[in-house]
Amino acid sequence: MIHMMKKLALLISLIYCIFHFCAAQTSKCQRADGAGNVDWYLHYLSQQSSKYRAILYKPPGQKRGSLLTPPGAAWEGYPADLDAGADHSFWKTFESVVAAQNNKKFFAYNNAAPGVVGVRTKSNSKGVVILDTSAGVDEAAWIVHTVPGYPVPKVAYKFAKSDFEFLFIDLSFNF
Repeated sequence: MIHMMKKLALLISLIYCIFHFCAAQTSKCQRADGAGNVDWYLHYLSQQSSKYRAILYKPPGQKRGSLLTPPGAAWEGYPADLDAGADHSFWKTFESVVAAQNNKKFFAYNNAAPGVVGVRTKSNSKGVVILDTSAGVDEAAWIVHTVPGYPVPKVAYKFAKSDFEFLFIDLSFNF
């Protein structure tokens, strides 16, 4: 009887985790506290935009950084560690990269991928493009960063056969 109750408790816990974590995954950029969608992007050409813009700077060897948001006269201390889960905007956006989610697809590129030693490259590009492939949903996020080995994705990186391969990205924006 106790063995059956343990199995039932484990099953209930598993179901709770599946619905709690999978339903919370997103392919949209998040508010600083990770508690809601925003359209974040860095825009240098116009001050007339009403979109939310942010830059996060994390010093080497530290888990917290500083955030610059408009009107942004100064950097503000960021309220959570970079690996703080749902309490951190960038980590919340990366959830579908580091955990299973059928309707979230991603393309990650990192010249210093996690767990890989001795890769020689002439590139210095790192980032993740996350797309929601659900029917009727039009969501995507692109995070460009400079953090070696971050994030650790749910599938391993695959490397080009030559260290002279490069990445080009062409984006169109409507303003």
